[in-house]
Amino acid sequence: MSIRLRLALWYGGLTGLVLVLVALATYATHTRAHYDDFDRSIVQAIEHLAEEYEAAPSEAEHADLLENPTAPDVIARAYHADGSLLSGPDASDVAPAIDPRSIVTSPSESPLDPVARLAPALVDVQAGTGALDVVSGEGGRWRVYVLPVGDGEDYLVALAPLERLDASVRRFRWLVCSLTLAGAAVTLLAGFLLAGRALRPVAVLTATAQRIARSRKLDERVPVHANQDELGRLTTTVNAMLASLEQASDAQQRFVSDASHELRAPLTIIQANLDLLERMPELPAEERAEILGEASRETHRLSQLVGDLLALARADAGISLQRRRVELDRILLDVVADARYLARGQR
Repeated sequence: MSIRLRLALWYGGLTGLVLVLVALATYATHTRAHYDDFDRSIVQAIEHLAEEYEAAPSEAEHADLLENPTAPDVIARAYHADGSLLSGPDASDVAPAIDPRSIVTSPSESPLDPVARLAPALVDVQAGTGALDVVSGEGGRWRVYVLPVGDGEDYLVALAPLERLDASVRRFRWLVCSLTLAGAAVTLLAGFLLAGRALRPVAVLTATAQRIARSRKLDERVPVHANQDELGRLTTTVNAMLASLEQASDAQQRFVSDASHELRAPLTIIQANLDLLERMPELPAEERAEILGEASRETHRLSQLVGDLLALARADAGISLQRRRVELDRILLDVVADARYLARGQR
């Protein structure tokens, strides 16, 4: 897997995770606020109705109050302490039948889904002595609020359908999920493009290194951009390294050329002396001894040159050189002798 793809995945993954967390928080807070506001409207309607209900002296007035609740889409009913319906719309044709005693005893179900329950309550419902619950009917879910009245002898019950609110929350959930997925996809694509742009100097550096490896031309340099960031400093460092390698290569070539030249002179003299002995075996003993002595001196000189090259190689390897005094007269006499022999027969 390329660095560009890994960076894009990391960038997209982290940003997508942040988007998911923000989306969950937004969805949970928004949904919790809507349901809590819905509950508060039901509670306030029944609390207001309870005041009028307790002030009304007759059952007829009770029935009139229950027929016209103060909140829209709210069905109000009155139940006796034994759970029988006193007044209000019949349960069979409008809302599901309930048992207010069980709701007051153990209110259990919340209209919120598990994600929305994670959000803190932003609206104070203030249910008081009443109890909230959720029941299911033919038209979907219903929100129920049961409030004891008349010293617990009767119950006022409010039922409100959750169908429209549930549909709105489902649409909002779909919208949040769609926007989150779209944002994650856009973030991943943007991360891939930005990673490619950020790593473009690395691609240029790689291409330059490949050209240098193929052509063996150390005089080529990587283009330096104006931005002196980490990659810009890397490019500058690579160019400095290439310059150092070029200098080392040039020094090595000069060294090889100079070493070849220095080694050629004694080898030429030795070869010439040996050829002379082969062509002229009848040379006098004195001249023959002189030729052999000169060949011996050149062999010794060649051995010294090889030793010097070995010392230079050790110095390059980090081994310290042993310094000693040099007798310049001997060096000059050796050079004069070499030049005199090489100049023999020349005009």
